[in-house]
Amino acid sequence: MSEWVRPWLSPEDLAAELDVPLRSVDVWNHKGTGPAATKVGKHVRYSRKAVDQWLAARTETPLAS
Repeated sequence: MSEWVRPWLSPEDLAAELDVPLRSVDVWNHKGTGPAATKVGKHVRYSRKAVDQWLAARTETPLAS
């Protein structure tokens, strides 16, 4: 059975999923360094696709030893 994945995340959801403080998500949004955010009225939301792309762009490949 597959798990349902929410297509939109609130800042609180994103912080919980990444196990980071909510303040970090707020700072990323303010500086423009986090995942692309969408304003829905007065609410900030992050699409799952934007979060996945943002994380993929920050994934480092281990150096060969």
